[in-house]
Amino acid sequence: MTHFAPTVHMLFCLCLAAPSLVFADSPLSAKSNYLEIKRDAAGEPILVVSYPWARHQRPSVEVRLIEEAAEEKNARPLFFVSEYMKGTNRVAMYRCEELSESLPASTEFTKDEVDFTVLGRRNILGKPSVMVLCRSRSPGPRQGTRAVFALLEAWSVNNKMLFLELPREAFAPPGRFEVVFYRDENIVWTETVDWPGYLQ
Repeated sequence: MTHFAPTVHMLFCLCLAAPSLVFADSPLSAKSNYLEIKRDAAGEPILVVSYPWARHQRPSVEVRLIEEAAEEKNARPLFFVSEYMKGTNRVAMYRCEELSESLPASTEFTKDEVDFTVLGRRNILGKPSVMVLCRSRSPGPRQGTRAVFALLEAWSVNNKMLFLELPREAFAPPGRFEVVFYRDENIVWTETVDWPGYLQ
């Protein structure tokens, strides 16, 4: 992760000391709640979220790739925390986050015809973190590709701002996302955003 160390310092310091500098080029900075795409020093995209996530009980963020196929039109939010983050799955998430202190870690499970891959790694803030990649090709409301961020403390700059890195293995090409913000099992905010894709 030494490649990202200068980026971590730059983004983190700017957001704490002078948030207006980070978003001075965006009209969204006038809004209290918003999301947008910014790039790190290497040119890679980061999903930046301004939202008081810490006020909510069991907050989480779900990012779904919007696909144009007709069978995907019925896709709905997954409600990962309330439906799947239980028992051994919950333990596995915390374990992967813990292991990512020193090395990337992962584990997999399947339920309701959805394949879940728990990915633990150090993020752009230099913190051990975990995300869950969710994929299903079975027709129905769970169909599609999603990334879920359910342990948000590791992705936070402060109690109102998150820097989210999407898994390259599923979100490399450009596209459009639906981003869903949860308080436990309740949806509190939904927005769409254009994704530029990762550099080749």
